Amino acid sequence: MKKKSFFAVTMSITLLLTLLAGCSDPGAGSGGGPSGGDSAGQTGGEASRLKVAWICDGVLTDGGWNTNGYEGMQKLAEEYDLEVSYQENVPQTDVGDVLRNYASEGYDMVLSNEQYHCEPMVEVAADFPNVTFGCVNAYVSAENMIAFSGTLWQHNYLAGVMSGMVTKSNKLGLITFSTDSDSALTYLSSFRAGAQSVNPDIEVVHVATGSFSDLAAGKEMATSLIDQGCDVVYCNSGDCNATVMELCIERGVYTISAIVDRNGMSDEYVLGSTVNLPSTQLRMMVEGKLSGTHTGNVTPIVGGIEDGIEAFLVNESLQDKLDASVFEAIDEATAEIIAGNVTVELP
Repeated sequence: MKKKSFFAVTMSITLLLTLLAGCSDPGAGSGGGPSGGDSAGQTGGEASRLKVAWICDGVLTDGGWNTNGYEGMQKLAEEYDLEVSYQENVPQTDVGDVLRNYASEGYDMVLSNEQYHCEPMVEVAADFPNVTFGCVNAYVSAENMIAFSGTLWQHNYLAGVMSGMVTKSNKLGLITFSTDSDSALTYLSSFRAGAQSVNPDIEVVHVATGSFSDLAAGKEMATSLIDQGCDVVYCNSGDCNATVMELCIERGVYTISAIVDRNGMSDEYVLGSTVNLPSTQLRMMVEGKLSGTHTGNVTPIVGGIEDGIEAFLVNESLQDKLDASVFEAIDEATAEIIAGNVTVELP
């Protein structure tokens, strides 16, 4: 778990923070740390360079969640001349120490790509009021911590709508890391609710890999679902996602991508991609810190499709292969979600 750094060239800073303007908490801030939360607004001299630390619990080459977060931090470093250090493969047992070390070393911001890092982050943040912390998809927060989260259901609901419209067996498969965590049960509830909103006879078979990186387990679960008659298989289990999709394409079964856009994997069998990119939330955190408009929120800010945090990207290659009613149903459901007319019973 060796720390590494990358440095970007200097560029002018243009801050467009319309999304954050209404979310800031003027009473909560970084407490005047090394950058004071306002390095972009200093006068009488060049703004100080923001030092940002970023960690994740897996590898940077997972092709999904962590890859997207890392690439997002690289773009931010280039745009805003940040000094960024990163550390991958940080296990839950080491999170507190890693966060504390970064804060002690004078970093202005300490960010995590992993939602389950938020609890130790809250504890560490209390000891470093001059440092701004931030956690992606966090469910707890602190005064000097920026915490955003997707709804975790809106894009899954839309995936369910499309699956319910195209299935012929009325049996859908869902693969997650576990079958009893709140996030897994949220995926199940919303995916099933979306499918049953257009097809009440839908059954969703839910199985778990028990690992984000056990590709063999992913293949085994997908094979089992297909053999049980599932003609749409949706996997949201880290590295297993692409592997499961490849198997489904080989077997001629519809599939859905999670986290990142993989619609290009097939112009026939990939229905779409449920997108919830950490890079979006990381950008909101960094830009909020630079402008001083957002440096902490005690309660995590939840955003969905309308806020650009989540999205369901339909595979455009299917436009001439599926009935127009499929796409009309997705458009209608999207409008209803944004209007606040869709409710899903969540765990």
